[in-house]
Amino acid sequence: MGTINRSVLIDAPQAAVWSALADFQAVGDFHPTITSVDLESDHNGGLGSKRTCYFKDGTKISEEIVDWRDGESFTVVASNYSFPLKSMRASMGVRSVDGKSEAFMKMEYVPKFGPLGKLMGMLMMNRMMGKMMDAILEGLRAHLTTSQPAAEAA
Repeated sequence: MGTINRSVLIDAPQAAVWSALADFQAVGDFHPTITSVDLESDHNGGLGSKRTCYFKDGTKISEEIVDWRDGESFTVVASNYSFPLKSMRASMGVRSVDGKSEAFMKMEYVPKFGPLGKLMGMLMMNRMMGKMMDAILEGLRAHLTTSQPAAEAA
């Protein structure tokens, strides 16, 4: 299994950062490559919430919240994606650090293709996914700083 962790300090209260993260359908406000999001559940956040995200490159991914810690973090399990992965789960959250907020992401994945997939993960996937996670967290910081969607704030 591969694991990637990223975080960013944001000069905003923890409650404001959590509010942006907890609005499950509004992930496109800070994710720089999402073009639209369909909410697939009758609730927008909380355990069991589901969404499908559509990306600029024409791909999509479905996500369901499997862990929810109100005011702190949530974890999704992904499905219906084109990545060469058997499974993928990601967590996003926020904690207070020295009067600021630290937004964080953690991704855990199991690559397809056995030992070759594991090598591919170490050599390529970790770097590519890490860059995307950095861009998402920077998009969150930009969105909270400017109140504009990440694509417009850049």
